[in-house]
This record gives sequence, C-alpha cells and structure tokens, in this order.
Amino acid sequence: MLGSGRTELLRIIAGQERADAGSVVLDGVDVTDENWAGMLKRGLGMTPESRKDDGIVPLLGIDENTVMSDAGQVTTFGVLSARRVAAATRQIIERMSVKAPDTTTPIGTLSGGNQQKIVIGRWVHAGSRLLLLDEPTRGVDVEAKSQIYAIIRALAAEGKSIIFVSSEIEELPKVCDRVVVLRDGRIVGEFVAPGISADTLMTASISDQAH
Repeated sequence: MLGSGRTELLRIIAGQERADAGSVVLDGVDVTDENWAGMLKRGLGMTPESRKDDGIVPLLGIDENTVMSDAGQVTTFGVLSARRVAAATRQIIERMSVKAPDTTTPIGTLSGGNQQKIVIGRWVHAGSRLLLLDEPTRGVDVEAKSQIYAIIRALAAEGKSIIFVSSEIEELPKVCDRVVVLRDGRIVGEFVAPGISADTLMTASISDQAH
C-alpha cells in the first residue's frame, strides 16, 4: 500500500538509493554497494512508477525511446544507424503488440498502454535479465493490462527475473509466482503460488500480525 516502502526497495536494488541495513545479492555476489550504472552493466532494467515524468521523452519517437537503453546495438562506428534503429524498434513493436502508425511516431501521442509497453520493451531491447517494474499497469486500460501481464509471463518463461510492484492487489495473483508484502518498510508476509489470493494479500497488508 502507499507508504509501504515498495518503490524505495526497488531503488535500493537498482543502486539508486542506499539501504539502512541488509544486503543485495545477485547471482551469489554481494552488490549492496553497487551504483545504478554498475547494476545496468549487470543486466538490470527498471521502469519507473511515473511513466509520464520519468519513463518517456514525449517528443522523441518510439524508435529513440526504445533504443536509448542500449544505443550500442544500433550504432556503426559510434554513429546511430537509421536502418538498425528502425529494425530494432519494429521488433519491439511487434513483440510488445504496440499499436502505432510508424516507428518514428512521437511516443507522447500513443495511448498510456502503448507507451508503457515501449518502456518495458526498452529493457527487452537492452537484453536485461532482471527487470524491476514499478506499477507497470498504472493508467492503462483493461486490454493493455492483459497484454502487459502476458508480456511479463513470457519474459519470465524465457528465464528473466522480474520484480513486479503493484498497489492493485487483485492483479498480483495473475502475474506473480511469489509475493512479498511490505508495510512500513518491512516485510510482513510472503506467499507462493498457488497460495496467492487478493484476500490473503490484503489481510497481510493491513494486519498487525506478521506472517
């Protein structure tokens, strides 16, 4: 719930903030002191809670918003290749089921759901293997939500690890294999599929008794 510390936890994992206690371990390696740039090199990708403020550059095209996470894939001798940028963007548009007239269409003209799919697709383009998704379905319609759920499950099936943060408790059982409930900055419950339900998660969120 709001104020639980969920976004702060993601920022700590991503190396954007420092924890007061505890450690962050990735592939058996302590990365507690790693910074954001270092975590990106280790294969991390993160979508922010506020898509409009922090997730997109509205006036730039879908293509530029897609490849900005890893421009090296689409450059030749340090110069962006229009052909490679377009090809990479078309691949993400198709995979993410994005509805757009053209790869160069300004991303700010797309619906919220299509914008969000590109924000996630940016890290797919980068080959990120650990995705931190902060409220990835906020402000999108029902159809786009279902598509985002399917994208997340497909990425997980490919072996990518995904941390999905949501204040919409009812969507967590549809997406997650394991749910950790935070309240006041600490873990108060942990549930593993198929034992995940909206009722049990809500109870853990508001109950004073830790599980």
